[in-house]
Amino acid sequence: MTALHNLAIEATPGEWGKQSVVLLNYQYLLQEDIQHLHASDQVLYEAIDKWEHEQREYRPRSQQGPITLNEPKFVNWTRLADFLGLIEKATGREYVVYPDPEMILESLRIATGDERRIAIQEYIDWLQENLLLIDLTGERDVPAPFARTLYNLIREEKIKLVEYGDAGVVRLDRSPRRSGMEKDANSIEVIV
Repeated sequence: MTALHNLAIEATPGEWGKQSVVLLNYQYLLQEDIQHLHASDQVLYEAIDKWEHEQREYRPRSQQGPITLNEPKFVNWTRLADFLGLIEKATGREYVVYPDPEMILESLRIATGDERRIAIQEYIDWLQENLLLIDLTGERDVPAPFARTLYNLIREEKIKLVEYGDAGVVRLDRSPRRSGMEKDANSIEVIV
């Protein structure tokens, strides 16, 4: 988590740090709902590169000129992202976009402090400042790949989604309701 925190500190739009690509690549996967990837998928890494340049204005340079995301760089990124707990290796060069549940649980413990409860939108804001570049979907849902980790933490009775205060309802994208998820939930409560 310390490495991700250090990357998040440098990931400031307009003043991107040298290694912001680590979090930007991941943000693209979450935003575009990519739940499975192959490290040598040229269409994917070219789409990420274009998005980073055009939408995020991230234009890394070296002494030789502009840096373009290519297969060797993307393969190395998948190894690093796997090590950091952002994705999980399935087989060979195939990965599932699934953040490490223990890392997410620890981030929730830190974000909630003694209160052990945080509005989901506040947690997303906390993640952006401290760990990951993540946004709610246009429907105010937690992106499906990240939602799957939260859902599993609920299933394991480590967290629950509750209605607390007057924050707007936030749902887990493509996740069925279950015990531990109140109907109009807007907050996360840490149980363990």
